[in-house]
Amino acid sequence: MPTVANSSLTYEILMYLNSFYFGIFALSELTMGIIKAIEIPSPNSGTTITEFSLLIFLVATEGGRVYLGRKGNLTELCLQTGSHPLQH
Repeated sequence: MPTVANSSLTYEILMYLNSFYFGIFALSELTMGIIKAIEIPSPNSGTTITEFSLLIFLVATEGGRVYLGRKGNLTELCLQTGSHPLQH
């Protein structure tokens, strides 16, 4: 039985858990943003639009990072996981 843990497995577990954590985070941010937009009257709607556009950008960026990280980890490609090729 091997005594050394596979770092690829650890990374995959962390990426899997991060996808659930970020989904809950994004859902709670969206819910709080909707409640804030309804409950707090604002004369300028530019702030609300900016906040929602930043949330959409964050979801797209984090979703892409998790997708490429998991795909790169499964195929063990250096460029997709963001690691330097000389580190291996």
